[in-house]
Amino acid sequence: MKHRLIDQVMNRDVVTTSPEVPFKEVADLLARHAISGVPVVDRDDKVLGVVSETDLMSHQAARDDDAPRRGYALRRRAKSARAARTKAGGRTAGDLM
Repeated sequence: MKHRLIDQVMNRDVVTTSPEVPFKEVADLLARHAISGVPVVDRDDKVLGVVSETDLMSHQAARDDDAPRRGYALRRRAKSARAARTKAGGRTAGDLM
């Protein structure tokens, strides 16, 4: 088995976003760069969190026609009901991460 160092597999041109970026722009960013997650950074480039495809799907699932049923399941699986509600109703990267 060949072992590789982390710098051999990591991407040096990291795509980031800020907490204020709207949901749709985050989704577009992931699609445009063919990535599954994006770090959310502050003005000093300090990482605040990450928005993943899963976060976007959870958000969208809560907005589908059968949102009450899915929203309930989402809240049950989440670490806290408040976090699940925030993500489901999130409008920005800061809400979704």
